[in-house]
Amino acid sequence: MPIILALLLVLALAACSEGPEDPEPAGALELSEATDFDHAFWSIEDVWELADGTLLVLDRGEGALFSLDPESGEVAEVLQDGEGPQEVRSFGNVIRLAGDTLAAVMPGNAAYQLISGGKIVGQRSVPLDILGPPQRDTLGHWLVTPSAGDAAAGGGGSVRHLVRFMEGEEGTPPDTVRSREVEASSPFTALRRGEDPPPVRDFDARMHERLAPDGWVAILHPDPYRVEWLDPDGQWHRGGQLSFEAVSVDAALRRDILERLRGLPREGEQMDHLVENSDGVTELPPYLREANDPGGVLFAPDGQLLVLRTQLGVSDSTRYDVLARNGTRSGQIRLGPGERIIASSPDALYVVVRDEVDLQYLRRIPVN
Repeated sequence: MPIILALLLVLALAACSEGPEDPEPAGALELSEATDFDHAFWSIEDVWELADGTLLVLDRGEGALFSLDPESGEVAEVLQDGEGPQEVRSFGNVIRLAGDTLAAVMPGNAAYQLISGGKIVGQRSVPLDILGPPQRDTLGHWLVTPSAGDAAAGGGGSVRHLVRFMEGEEGTPPDTVRSREVEASSPFTALRRGEDPPPVRDFDARMHERLAPDGWVAILHPDPYRVEWLDPDGQWHRGGQLSFEAVSVDAALRRDILERLRGLPREGEQMDHLVENSDGVTELPPYLREANDPGGVLFAPDGQLLVLRTQLGVSDSTRYDVLARNGTRSGQIRLGPGERIIASSPDALYVVVRDEVDLQYLRRIPVN
């Protein structure tokens, strides 16, 4: 396989220069009247709006990709998971390429299937030997963590590397710049791996790295709560610490949160066990481990970062911080209990709404 590296940017403090100017502060998002679609899904993981307005909805519960006509509300199955020639090997990580083309990354993260026009039209190799699912923007940049065996691209060792590169141009292996070490767990909790009994990870928060469609990279930190941006030219735009309300945690509050996250009865042996094993949690981070799930950290139509904030009980509203590219918080979006932003298009947000039996429905909210 040829080495397809034209642009290598390692996300490290010492590796990239500071930007001369931060982007202009963005305004708060203005939301318009929403449209609800009647079709019930099992587990919506992502939504893509195509050039003609048709929506593609990935339902992991059904193991299928559906098309949804926003005018008629008609839904049709497009592709199913499976091993056949026109079946998707895995819906575990589906990303958008240029235009209306999607890529379904296959198990092992070494290759992906191309999806276009409702069909699988080919298969390609991921340019690097990587760890974990890759991200890609619409310009051709990939954001990956090289595997330990790919030393030329920054893999190996106990230090985590994050690499952005451009696909489609050959070049020689660039020099690897050492990146900073990254902790997987949040300092907010005393729970750590290797404890006996196994710790409850629901209250954890970790760093998130997201590649925007236009090539900007956002790095979200839980402690202190802040966001850093790396622009396509390799310039850093670092935000200061963001304020958030401190919430002390007791057993009753942990029970409230676990009831919402796990869907378990408030009283019972299993819940009691979880509450007891999370007694090291004394305060809540700005976002919880559920931010790892689809719709936890994503981009708004204008490129700002949306962060699912810590929610307490099942009746509490859902809140998203809107973080601008100069590192400030430009506003906050509030939704109903249990609702979650799952995707965005250039002019809308797509929200998942659950009913009383946990079926999921899609809502489109235009953004001005």
